Amino acid sequence: MKRKMSDFDKAKLIYSGELILFSVVFLVLGLLIMLHVINLSKNYRYIFTFLTLGGGVFIISDFIWLCCSKKRQKKNSFLDKILVLPVGVVLIVIDLISIVSGIEKMPYEYFQYCCSSIFLYVALVYAFQGIYHYKVPAKALVHAYEIEKKKEELEEQKKLENKDEEK
Repeated sequence: MKRKMSDFDKAKLIYSGELILFSVVFLVLGLLIMLHVINLSKNYRYIFTFLTLGGGVFIISDFIWLCCSKKRQKKNSFLDKILVLPVGVVLIVIDLISIVSGIEKMPYEYFQYCCSSIFLYVALVYAFQGIYHYKVPAKALVHAYEIEKKKEELEEQKKLENKDEEK
């Protein structure tokens, strides 16, 4: 006899599946760049440098915000933020080296290996999170499920009260 999967288990499965899918996408992109299948144009180098500089600052400030905000700690996992923290630091360092040295003067291989390494690391992080969050649900997912459960209980109570009033 098959046991029906609960809505919460379905949500965990979907969330973990999305993380694994992102992992596969980053893995493929990282390998394609590393193996010269995708070539990085000069425009890409400029876009990559300035976008990732902002991204690195965001990753670090997001971690600091999580550390300082009790409200965010209830919905976010320290593990998730700590795993991507090295990416933020590395992105800022790589981008500052590129800007100071001159993006045009940097060898193509510098961008190729930096970009592919970052993509491969992020792929590993997403793969780990996909497996981990299936076993240990994300705090935001648990929080959303609890809110939905409370709403359903309130609606059920209102229905019971309305039936009692009709009698």
